[in-house]
This record gives sequence, C-alpha cells and structure tokens, in this order.
Amino acid sequence: MGRLSEILERKQLAPEEREREAALKNARRELRRAEKAYVSRVKERRRALAQAGRAHARAVREVEEELRSAERSGEAPIRRAEEEVAHAHAGRELARYGPFALYEDRIEAPEGEVSLSRQTTAIVDTAEHLLQRERATGRLGTATDLAARRVLERRARRSRHDLYVLLETPRFLSVTPCKGDRAGAREFAHTVNVAVLNAADFGRRRHTAIADAQRALAQLRGRCATAIEHAKQELREAEADTPAVEEARRALAEVEADTVEIETRKSALRALEPPPRSSP
Repeated sequence: MGRLSEILERKQLAPEEREREAALKNARRELRRAEKAYVSRVKERRRALAQAGRAHARAVREVEEELRSAERSGEAPIRRAEEEVAHAHAGRELARYGPFALYEDRIEAPEGEVSLSRQTTAIVDTAEHLLQRERATGRLGTATDLAARRVLERRARRSRHDLYVLLETPRFLSVTPCKGDRAGAREFAHTVNVAVLNAADFGRRRHTAIADAQRALAQLRGRCATAIEHAKQELREAEADTPAVEEARRALAEVEADTVEIETRKSALRALEPPPRSSP
C-alpha cells in the first residue's frame, strides 16, 4: 500500500519535480559509488603496505638467521683452537708412574713441579741403596729432603728387597714404592732420564707448537670476525632497505587524501536537495 501511494504521489508531481527527484536519486547513487570506490582503493593500498612490510620483515629475519649461523659456526672451531693453545702451553705428557707425571719440559711430583734439567734424575733401587747414594751426595741433610729421607729410612728397616723410584731434582727429592711393577718403574725412570737429555729440543718444539697454535687461533678468530661483520653489514642494509615500504605508505596516504570525487558528488547532491523548510 505504501509503495502504491508513493507511485501515485509521484504521478501527481509536476514534471520539473519528477526530474529533480530523478536527479537526486542519481546523485545519491553516484555518491555511494564514489564512496565505495574510495574504500576499495584504500583497502587495496593498505594490503599493499602490509605485504611490503611483511616482505621487509621476512628479509630481515633471513639475514638475522645468517648472522646467528655465522656466530654459531665459529664457536666450536674457536673452542678447539683454544684447547690446542692450552695443550701446547701444557706440553705433551710423556709418562706417568704413581704420583709422578712427566711432560716434555717438566715433571710433577707431590712436592711440586720442576722444569727438566741436567740435575733431574730418576733412579730405581732398594731403599738401603738409595739412602747410601743420597748420603754420599749430601742431599739428605737439607730440610726439603727430610720427608724422602724418613721414607727411605723406614722402608730400609722393613725390607732389603723392595724397590723404589727416587726422583732427584734441584728443588726436592721425592720417593714412591714400585708396588710390584718393577718393569714399569724402570721404564719410567729411563723415560725421565732420556727426557732430561732432550729437554732443550722439547722446549724448542714446544715454543714452536705454541706459536703455531696461537697463530692458527688468531687466523680463525679473524675469519670468524670477518664473517660475522659481513653478516652484520647485510643486516644493517636489510633493515635500511625500506623503499618499497615507504612507497606503499606514500601511495596509501595519497589515496586516503584523494576525496575530490566524493566531495564533488556531495556538493552536487546538496545542490539538488530542497532547502530545509522554515518553522511556521
């Protein structure tokens, strides 16, 4: 019934009124079309900006992973190279017997550590014979050799057949029982006495090994640092590579600001609308 009334009312309008109504209808339709096109353009530019932002973030993440990979790849080799330097400083172990440990340039005993020299000797014999030897050399009268003298005197009273390893150094005497391993004791003593003769050569080789290990470590650190710095530079470049994002942002701002058509359609619509009726 309402629709029919509207049709009848329009038929009763003057021709110019019908034309104005048609023009108003068309103006409103054109305004809606312009607004819809504006919203579509803004959505499209926002999608483009989001895509550019995601692409930039993805590129940055990839370079960040390359940087982390460069940092991780150097850790294990550097750690091994550092161990090689430490091993070179420590020297190669040549032999071990009881509390004694023999290295290329030194020997360790309970009384301390001493560098190998021509005054270093290892002897395997009974306690009685070792006492006679040390008394003849005058070593057992010093305070630093008191413990060794007491061990030998106590052992000499118990058995005349048990063997002991006596280590003579410029700083101290040290003694340990063979405990049945006579062959091992004699082999250790022989190794000590040979190492003493080769101490100078061992020392030169050790210094060379230290220098080589330190040089290899420095070169490895340099290569790793170069790789890491290269990855950092690529990361800085990737982070700064934002032209696509800035272009998408600029395009969005232009589209958002371009409301000329909408304003034109609104002005056309206002020109066709009848003025508001004044109050009686």
